[in-house]
Amino acid sequence: TEDTTLVEGDLLSLSNLVLIASNSFLLLANLIVLANLLPNSPDQFILDKYTDSFLGIGCSMAWVNILTVISKLKTFIVVQKTILNSLQGVTKFLLGMLPLFLGFLFSSFCIFHEQERFSTLNNTNIALSALLAGDEIQDFINTMMNYGAFGTIYAMAFCILFLVCIHNVFIFIITEAFKEETTEENERKRLQKLQRITEENRNPQAFKAEEDIDKNSAEGRILLRSV
Repeated sequence: TEDTTLVEGDLLSLSNLVLIASNSFLLLANLIVLANLLPNSPDQFILDKYTDSFLGIGCSMAWVNILTVISKLKTFIVVQKTILNSLQGVTKFLLGMLPLFLGFLFSSFCIFHEQERFSTLNNTNIALSALLAGDEIQDFINTMMNYGAFGTIYAMAFCILFLVCIHNVFIFIITEAFKEETTEENERKRLQKLQRITEENRNPQAFKAEEDIDKNSAEGRILLRSV
């Protein structure tokens, strides 16, 4: 029963679930390609659309799963743990800033819908999302200046709030998670070193015997390889 539980736990781990999902999408893409070879296959455009989507999703998930392989290496495990430690803080902050973004989204659409970039709610979302990425800032400010002082103040308020404040908060959250993880890693190494020193002081002969065994084992392996 214990062995079965361990196998099921390993199977249902996050990395295996991502791997299963990525392989499933890739297999679906291959099945669609095979179905396209049938004489009464559906529209070619629809099949190509689904094939491209499944291939893209499966490929991206396969690359994401490489983080699991990297996490097995002590040198790169800090990256994965930093992402996991900062995930909770980033999620809470995103939920907290969502009402602010929605407020600017709907107000921009209602007030400036005469402009092409704010003509629809979707276009407004694209324009504001581009600003969050640092694109088209000058064009956005020039468009808002057509509405006088109100438009200029509105544009500057959005840029200062999101591009200055919120971006820096994101950086702070991730930086603190990285510092916390590196501090914990250094503390674990220090405790392991202290524990080893303490054990060596308690029983130095046992550790000397272990070193001799390790040395002899290494010499034996070298001799076997030379033979």
